[in-house]
Amino acid sequence: MGAIIGDISRFRNPKKLVAYIGLQPGVNRSGVTDHSGGIKHTGRKDLRALLVQAAHAILRMAPDSNALARWGRAMIYRKNRNVAAIAVARKLTVYIWYLLRGFFTPLDNLTTSFRTKLQKLAIEIGTATRREMGYTSIKDFILKKEEILLTGS
Repeated sequence: MGAIIGDISRFRNPKKLVAYIGLQPGVNRSGVTDHSGGIKHTGRKDLRALLVQAAHAILRMAPDSNALARWGRAMIYRKNRNVAAIAVARKLTVYIWYLLRGFFTPLDNLTTSFRTKLQKLAIEIGTATRREMGYTSIKDFILKKEEILLTGS
């Protein structure tokens, strides 16, 4: 995404990035009526398609502990699945803007799921390579990586 977006500082706020990708809703206003419609289908089709696919994956496979997935699934009950996926993709875009701008909250702790992923990574690396990197065991690998992720050093 960073390669497609380029310099994130050219987007003053997340709404500008959402509009660039084409995930903003269409609005028709006149003196009498005020109507919000579907997305405009302008902007970067490739990036929009990627984000919508990611949103569908989040709605389909993310655990209930994921706040974005919970929010999107609740929206499915009010709207249809595709509308909910667009909304999740829009929120994902806003999250990405904040992340690329450096406005993110540091981790307080790692989930069990994340520790399992670190364990799988340690196994995939292999004992010889892991020892060359300075880790005595899988547990040592996980603990040191956790420390790096939580403290930033």
